[in-house]
Amino acid sequence: MRNDKEIIKFLKRPESSEEGYHSLLQLFSYSFYKFDVIKNNYECDAVFHDFLLKNIFHNKTFFLFLHSSDEKDIMPYLKKMIRNFLINLRNKTIRKGTDLSLDETLNDDSNDTFADMLKNERVSHELIFEAKSILSIFLNTLTEKNKRILCQYLYSKEYQFISGINRDAFDKAVERIKKKVREIVEQNKLSFDSIKVFFDYIYVSEVCDKMRLDNGDTDEK
Repeated sequence: MRNDKEIIKFLKRPESSEEGYHSLLQLFSYSFYKFDVIKNNYECDAVFHDFLLKNIFHNKTFFLFLHSSDEKDIMPYLKKMIRNFLINLRNKTIRKGTDLSLDETLNDDSNDTFADMLKNERVSHELIFEAKSILSIFLNTLTEKNKRILCQYLYSKEYQFISGINRDAFDKAVERIKKKVREIVEQNKLSFDSIKVFFDYIYVSEVCDKMRLDNGDTDEK
């Protein structure tokens, strides 16, 4: 029988719980064998160890989450990590790329609001944590000009964040920024769901709205 408490103990201190290792392997195997393309091309143990190495032990974002979150939030987060890892492996195997492209994420027309997301506290906590992780990494790699270009691209209200740039240069800059976000998500083993939260809520509020306030702009007429 799977023991979630031992799994968490193993994640925090791998040498402290052999039972946790086997319980985590059991959890991973349950998802692994749902993907025909994967199980027909790989050995479960080998893929599991690759997951541990890349997504658990060498993943700073997960390490921070693991040691800053309530235990009740860790297992849902871990299950989603396993699913995302296996989906990415499946898609690479059949040479179709990732399930959800950045453009699809940015152009999502769903009517979900931030309040709707917060109804599921676990989901919102995980996604917000990941989205803020993207932000902290992203801002260190982005010039002030590109920060403004991204705000201009995302902002729904009429407001000019940048001037003196032609449309072609603007579009090329946006594509470079999108590529950078993809790299951050893939390198740090974050979920593509967190991209939508990052663009729709975190970046706009943490960067674009602050730029407006610094310029003395408000929505008051």
